[in-house]
Amino acid sequence: MFEPIRWFHPLFDALFGFDIPFTYRWRLLLLQPISVLTCAIKWVPWIFSRRYSSIHIPLRRRPGQSVRAIVFLPPEGSKSTLETSRALRPLHLDFHGGGFIGGNPEHDAEFCSALSDELGAVVVSATYHFAPRYTFPVANEDAQDVATFLTENAEHLWKADPRVLTVSGFSAGGNLALGVAQGLAGTDYSVKGSVTFYAPVNMFLYSNQVDLRKPPTEKPAPIDKPDPLEVLKPLFDAYSGPVRTTNMENPLMNPILADISTLPPKMAFVVPKIDILYEEQMSMIERLKTETEQLNTTARTVSTGADSESTLAQQTHNTPTKKDAHQIRHLEFSEGFHGWLEIPEAAIGNTDKKKAFAFAFDFLKEVYQSHA
Repeated sequence: MFEPIRWFHPLFDALFGFDIPFTYRWRLLLLQPISVLTCAIKWVPWIFSRRYSSIHIPLRRRPGQSVRAIVFLPPEGSKSTLETSRALRPLHLDFHGGGFIGGNPEHDAEFCSALSDELGAVVVSATYHFAPRYTFPVANEDAQDVATFLTENAEHLWKADPRVLTVSGFSAGGNLALGVAQGLAGTDYSVKGSVTFYAPVNMFLYSNQVDLRKPPTEKPAPIDKPDPLEVLKPLFDAYSGPVRTTNMENPLMNPILADISTLPPKMAFVVPKIDILYEEQMSMIERLKTETEQLNTTARTVSTGADSESTLAQQTHNTPTKKDAHQIRHLEFSEGFHGWLEIPEAAIGNTDKKKAFAFAFDFLKEVYQSHA
């Protein structure tokens, strides 16, 4: 019941974050009512729900600190998509969006609950530290620490198989999910599949003929209409902006630069066309599809080090040549805009949400069954 206290972090940081630049602090005051409203909309419907349990996961790289997560267990008697003698469930890790500056695990509760129900998976939705107090790579490290905790504890806590791990994320959470994949690449617990929804994947780099070396404030708007959140845009750059110049080619910040061997072999993207992130997502998808076609017919050996703590940083490995070992899929919504799947159905209906979720569930089901 203490979760609502965290909703006021913008106010606390604005008033007492003396080390935070003033250009962020006064904007945090404007963000505060929006933060409370969005968190309440997502949290209140689940306040008396017994559909999930809440846990605090200790952070390996921040001793003494933890992040909150909620765990969805499959309904009793439900069938797992993993038909193995070990009787373990698939394991799925999700990260909420919020521009790296807010949100809570309940933001994605509808998606996570439905995923657990549909596929018989153990689903964990986790949060992380927020900007502007915490800048890159803190949130990414939080996400990787959560994943490490799950690989070490999911089997005995929830009878979930950490070797059949998939990830997802909405908006900023999608970026973190792909960072988790990079961190676990080359280990026994490598991520088997991912689904991302309107994720920032190339915040600052050139792609094709489009100059994406820009913060959110300078990216072209998808439609020529006033943006009611224009004044808050500098906050959306608060996570990566302060360290931009030293991380221009960092694949953890910009997953579009990641070697395909460090990403999940099976990836799905949900892409709305009315979004400043549309170009970068499509650029990544096109690049991955091209490389996937090559990988499914030939083998190669690669060496990379997206995460210095990953075993992949010290070794090479062969990409499998199994037919369709790598798959890249995407689903576009011509009328969709950034974050539209998270808006209450009373405002926009649920047709797109049902279609997007069904696409994600069908894809993840194939991933799980391929590891049965």
